[in-house]
Amino acid sequence: MTTNNKDFKVKNGIAVTDGGTFGGPVTVGEPTDPSHAVTLGYLDGLSFSGAMVVSETPPGSAGAGDIWFDSSSGATFVYYDSYWVQVMSSTGPQGEQGIQGETGATGATGATGPTGPTGPKGDKGDKGDTGESASDLTAWTAYTPTITADQGGFSLGNGTLSGRYKQIGKTVFFTLKFVFGSTTSAGTGHWNFSLPVTAYNSNFTFSAAILDNGSAWYGGLGNGNYTGSTTSFAVIIPGTSASVTTWATVGNGGPFTWGNEDNITISGSYEAA
Repeated sequence: MTTNNKDFKVKNGIAVTDGGTFGGPVTVGEPTDPSHAVTLGYLDGLSFSGAMVVSETPPGSAGAGDIWFDSSSGATFVYYDSYWVQVMSSTGPQGEQGIQGETGATGATGATGPTGPTGPKGDKGDKGDTGESASDLTAWTAYTPTITADQGGFSLGNGTLSGRYKQIGKTVFFTLKFVFGSTTSAGTGHWNFSLPVTAYNSNFTFSAAILDNGSAWYGGLGNGNYTGSTTSFAVIIPGTSASVTTWATVGNGGPFTWGNEDNITISGSYEAA
């Protein structure tokens, strides 16, 4: 029904829920039950002469006018007509939300967690194309060999001495050529030819082809054990006649007297140090 600007009486009490308001003064009768409401004027007219108790539970004995403050809820009660009547609540209406504060500093990084379990093995990929081998990737490297006479005195003069090599892992391949010149001095004793890379030991042999006077060919062997060196080697050849049964060395006088354009070519492979 419409109640605007009208007076009416409530016989058996009225309950206001979900936030109700009264538009004007309200007259409330004397409370006779703990659930009854009282007005501020009613409280102002009371004379509080009793004791005041602060506890979480109501006092065991009380007299009219005693005050009890519930420390667990923050509410205040007055003992009246054998009942504790609440006169004040600790909780007021909720205020407006305040402004958001500034973001705090980033905390320290936590410890690394334990390693997770290994995931399942993936599928095997397709087989790739076969690549070029290492020996095909780069050209051989030029190097300048050296020749020394066993007893000294060798001089290259206008002769030529050249070489090339390639190392793949611990294996070295090389070739060298020496052409005797018109001003080359043979020195004394056999010749020692230098290696491009130090050998693992002196247990190696190489093939050698020797040309005298543009027509006479001789075969020989580069031999590391002849001198026991890992950085150079001598070239030895079998005897040049049926009456000679020992090997001879290549150098001054062996296997012939060297002259202009005579030459020797040596090639082979060995284990590097």
